[in-house]
Amino acid sequence: MKRTILLILLNILTHQLVAQEDNIIYSFTTINNKVVQLTYDETNRIFIFRLISTNRIVIEVEDDLRDNNNVFYVNGYHRGGGYNNAAMDYNDIVFSHNGFDYDIYYVWSVGEEKTNKETDRIFGLSISKDGVEICDLRGLKIITGEVYGWSFFDILPEAKDF
Repeated sequence: MKRTILLILLNILTHQLVAQEDNIIYSFTTINNKVVQLTYDETNRIFIFRLISTNRIVIEVEDDLRDNNNVFYVNGYHRGGGYNNAAMDYNDIVFSHNGFDYDIYYVWSVGEEKTNKETDRIFGLSISKDGVEICDLRGLKIITGEVYGWSFFDILPEAKDF
């Protein structure tokens, strides 16, 4: 019995140490108090998505980027501004897990061409099944990092069929 308790405590402590060493490269809170978190271990090339609710990991998906079995893909579009062209940046990290499709999205743009006023960023996590959106967890506040620009193109493979 004592050995079992010691093993459980050791497991909990080890998990906490590993979790503290995660390199969180992007995270945000949603309007319904969930946290979306992306971590990247550059040394071992491990990319991890977590959906956290009330300090508990609800979904965790891991991708070893050293093999050819890619889970996560990135897609994006960037357009510079100008007199006849409103600037915009659109980025997605997409993946599938247990029959559901996930899209971590980020959109930034400049409004009307003549005002050059920046619009509010739109970001969040969309979850769909069989092409039908089930929920859209709109982002409320970015905690860590950003998706603006080409920030994930040097880590993840580009989605071909987006």
